[in-house]
Amino acid sequence: MVEVRANPNYESSSPFGAEEHYREFICTEEYEGKECGFMVRAKTDDEVIEHAHMHQEMAHGVKEISPDLEKKIKERIKVVPIKPGDSRVAKKKSILDTCI
Repeated sequence: MVEVRANPNYESSSPFGAEEHYREFICTEEYEGKECGFMVRAKTDDEVIEHAHMHQEMAHGVKEISPDLEKKIKERIKVVPIKPGDSRVAKKKSILDTCI
């Protein structure tokens, strides 16, 4: 499962029920005068990085991911708890449906 959202305004954990752990990346690049806020959440770092790369190309025009940018993306991935069935975790869909 992968969740892709723009501008998340929520808390990352729930005090009720069992939780799973997901990887999360939030883009903090400047976009149209404000922080981008794009967020992707997935089970693995590789999946998160794949979506972050697509986002960087589509939203910020970055055609090639430099080693420095790759490192920054990896450093900003954090583990977040999610309650199973939480609506914030969607089925994988095309990133074209979620960018910009």
